[in-house]
Amino acid sequence: MHYAVLLVALLLAATGRGETQVGTARLLEFRPEVVKLNMNGQTVTAKPTKALRLWKDKKVATGDAFRAGDTVVVRLSVKPTGTELREMADPVTAEWLSRLRKGPVEATALGLKDGRLAVRFADGSGFSYRVTSTTKLDPGREPSAITGKVYIRARLLSNLDTLATLVSARPIADEVVAKSATKATAGQGFTPVPIPKSTPRRTSAAKEPLPPMASSGKIKGTLAYVYHQPPALDVKLNGQLVRFWITPQTRFFIDGERVDFRSVEPGIEAIVSFRKDTQNRLLVTRMEMP
Repeated sequence: MHYAVLLVALLLAATGRGETQVGTARLLEFRPEVVKLNMNGQTVTAKPTKALRLWKDKKVATGDAFRAGDTVVVRLSVKPTGTELREMADPVTAEWLSRLRKGPVEATALGLKDGRLAVRFADGSGFSYRVTSTTKLDPGREPSAITGKVYIRARLLSNLDTLATLVSARPIADEVVAKSATKATAGQGFTPVPIPKSTPRRTSAAKEPLPPMASSGKIKGTLAYVYHQPPALDVKLNGQLVRFWITPQTRFFIDGERVDFRSVEPGIEAIVSFRKDTQNRLLVTRMEMP
């Protein structure tokens, strides 16, 4: 796989953290006070943050694990005052992190201590997930009883910690439907797309219809389905699914940090700001997730 696919668009953070850029680079120099990278043929100078996370061979690493000339995947915060390096990993580890920070993944739970769940994967690598009161468990299961084979869905927090959002003894179905090999339309001109005659599967509708939605507003609901082509969401409101459409102007936030549409997953609650277009469709202008 060409690791350039890990390069994502610049994301503007609403919290003043600056723009986040994740991409592949060649390491030119690494020192505690400065890191120099070659990205797309240009030299980028970054200052390591105090909370810098370094990964090598699927383990937490130190700066001396890297050498000039290494190919690395970096997470940068670009600010008016300069560029900061928040995370760096070798490409194989970066792909590994990408999978386990989202899931679902299968692992062996080694035990819970101080709010962290230690696990071991089939390849022998290990990881530690944050577990909080928001983590969903199997009915009747206490956090202290999480042992043996487990299936985990997770998400990356703004401080680069990884929160386990769901831990189950049963396999977790991939709830993202209507995947398409076609490139997402984000960043392209938005043309209203009529609702397909054959829509993806949905749950049974409530007997009583929802009242008409306002021309604009804000609602809180659970994301039931995520569609990538055309980009849309089904949000469960009062037991009924309501379709919302995504445009290139839609902004997504997790814990106050700007993310892209690929970070949106079913099963979580979200605050959705919306407006209606001329076709009376509900367009998402902003989505906030805890």
